[in-house]
Amino acid sequence: MQMNKDYSGFSVLDFINDVDFQDWIIMPNAEKENYWQKIILENPDLQADIKNATYFLQSITFKESWPREEEIEKGLQKALKKIKQNEQTAPLSVFNKKNISRVFLAAAAIFLLFGLSYWFLTGYTGQKEKSIVKNKIEDQVIPGGNKAILTLADGSTLLLDSAHNGALATQGSVTVIKLDDGQLSYKGAGNKGQIVYNTISTPKGGQYQLVLADGTKVWLNAASSLRFPTAFVEKERKVELSGEGYFEVAKDASKPFHVKVGNMNVNVLGTHFNINGYADEDNIETTLLEGQVTVNSQETVTVLTPGQQAQLHKASGKVKKLQHVNMGEIMAWKEGHFLFKGVSIESILRQASRWYDVDIVYQGKIDETFSGGISRSENISELLKILAATDKIEFKINGRQIIVKPKS
Repeated sequence: MQMNKDYSGFSVLDFINDVDFQDWIIMPNAEKENYWQKIILENPDLQADIKNATYFLQSITFKESWPREEEIEKGLQKALKKIKQNEQTAPLSVFNKKNISRVFLAAAAIFLLFGLSYWFLTGYTGQKEKSIVKNKIEDQVIPGGNKAILTLADGSTLLLDSAHNGALATQGSVTVIKLDDGQLSYKGAGNKGQIVYNTISTPKGGQYQLVLADGTKVWLNAASSLRFPTAFVEKERKVELSGEGYFEVAKDASKPFHVKVGNMNVNVLGTHFNINGYADEDNIETTLLEGQVTVNSQETVTVLTPGQQAQLHKASGKVKKLQHVNMGEIMAWKEGHFLFKGVSIESILRQASRWYDVDIVYQGKIDETFSGGISRSENISELLKILAATDKIEFKINGRQIIVKPKS
C-alpha cells in the first residue's frame, strides 16, 4: 500500500481504478480500514466519490460467473462509452490492463452484460440515488455494537454496554472490572478449591471482548456466550462456548486450556484460534492462526497447525480437516467486516441476521453463491443493495423481517 498518497482531485473513476482502493474493498483488514478512514476524515470533499466507488466495487465483486474473453472486451468497451458520457473529465484510458486487475475488467464487463444496474452506469447525474432494494429500507436497522450481559455466580446480571467503567462486582477474591476501552477484565488469583463461574452473553446485534483471569483474551461475536471460572484454580483451564469466539490463550504449560463447544473439545497450551459453533450452522469449525491445538470429538483426535481448520459435522459426528483456509474471510468479523468467497445466500444472511438482529424469511429456493465484502459498520441496507445488484434476488422489508426471494 502506497502511504501518503495525494488523493485530492480524485473522481469516482480514479478511486475505482486505484490499486490500493481496490485492495481495501476486496480484501479488507484493520490496517487498510484505518488508512482509508484517515483519508476520508482528511478529505471530506471526497467522501461522496469514495462512497460511490465503494458501492460499485462491492457490487461487482459479488458476481460469481464470468463471460468469455470476447464478451469481456465487448462489455468493457460498452462500459467505457457509458462512463465517458457521464464523466466528461475522465479519459477513456482510465480503464486499462496496467492500472486495473483482470478480475475488475471482467467484473466491469459483467456489470453491463448481465444488467447489474448501478447509478452512474445507468445515467446517474448526481440526483438522489434510486434504491434497488424493493420497498426501500429506511435505515432503521442499524449495525450491531459492543453489547453484552454478564451473569454472575448468584444469578444476578449486569448490562455491560451501559455499566460504568471501573470495578463492577466481586466474585470470591476476584474483582470484575470494566476497562476504559469497554472490555471486561478479571483481576485476582482466586481461592484454591473454590470455583466461581460467570457467563458473558452477547445478543443479536452485539459483540464484546474480555480478558480472563489468566490473561487469555476472548472476542465474542454476535449471539454468543462464554461460561468461564472467575479464576483458574484447577490443573486445567476450562471454558464453554456457544456461538463464535476468537481466543488468544495465555501460555501456561502447567495448565492446559480447554474450550468445549457442543460435542467438540479444543485443547491448547497457548495459541490463537477461532471457533464457530452456532446452533444454526451444520458444522462446528475450529481454525488455527498461531501455535497448535488438538480437537477432540467422540473418539476422533485432530491436530491442527496454523492455517488449518477442523470441521465437525453435527449430524454425522465426523471431523474433516482442511489444510488451507481463507483466514481473511474467517477473521473478518473480528476486524469489523463481512467477507465472503463463494458463499451461499443463506450463509450470508445468517450472519446478517445475527449482526443486525433481523429475521430472515425465504420465499422460494435460491441456489446462488456470492463473493465480496463490506464493513460491518454499514447499515443493512448497504449489504442488501450489493446482494440485490447481482440481479438474482430481491428483498422486501417488513419491520425487522427481511423477505428474500429469487428475482422473477
